[in-house]
Amino acid sequence: MRVTGCEPPVDERCDTCCEPCEHTVLWLARIDCVDWYEPVRRNHVHMNVRRPFGRHLPTVITGINWIHGHTYTIDEAKDLLGTLDQDGGLVVRFSADVRSDTLRPGVVELQVIEGGSGRNASTWYMGGSFAEPDLESDESDECDEFTQEFRYRQTTRETLQDGDRVLITVRAAFLLDRCCRPVDGTHVGGRVPLIRTGSTLTAEHGGDDCCDLPPSGIGPWTSGTGAGGDVFESWFFVKER
Repeated sequence: MRVTGCEPPVDERCDTCCEPCEHTVLWLARIDCVDWYEPVRRNHVHMNVRRPFGRHLPTVITGINWIHGHTYTIDEAKDLLGTLDQDGGLVVRFSADVRSDTLRPGVVELQVIEGGSGRNASTWYMGGSFAEPDLESDESDECDEFTQEFRYRQTTRETLQDGDRVLITVRAAFLLDRCCRPVDGTHVGGRVPLIRTGSTLTAEHGGDDCCDLPPSGIGPWTSGTGAGGDVFESWFFVKER
């Protein structure tokens, strides 16, 4: 066994059992925050560099810039949704490249379910659009442009009220990766991790005492059940202050 500071090369094959592997190294783990004078702690060891068994490695959602199920103030929700900020918006990050031409209207939907002490349970849809992603292009053809995250921001001026719930839906079955396979998007347990972006708020995720790792024992959590496609669902609540 040896240790290296080099990241494993990205395996871009669509069917890994149909051709020989270019690399003969079996990657065991990644260690973060190395301190040569301190022992390695459990939370520093990440085994997600291991290659799962199967014909192909599905593309999954690895991070979002909001806390699932959290309660934000109205002003915080505006910042998060990019209501008044061109650089704001909800960010979704993937484990591998997604075809940019599949980021189409209707793939992401924001639905507001009204709450509060008065009449509630009425719903309305919040208008939004994709911001231009940072694209990686193999050629000039737009069908060969890819991105590993998208940002989706509110483009209308509806105002959220105390007690509202914002339901975020990403139809992952319509997002295709380099191999034209759908993103495996099931939001299992609502446990996709929080990522830090320019629009990420300061609220901290309290976390849970159980299920800190997925059933495979290899973390961190991502979306997906191995079946592919499906719908990624998440939500947050709004309070007045």
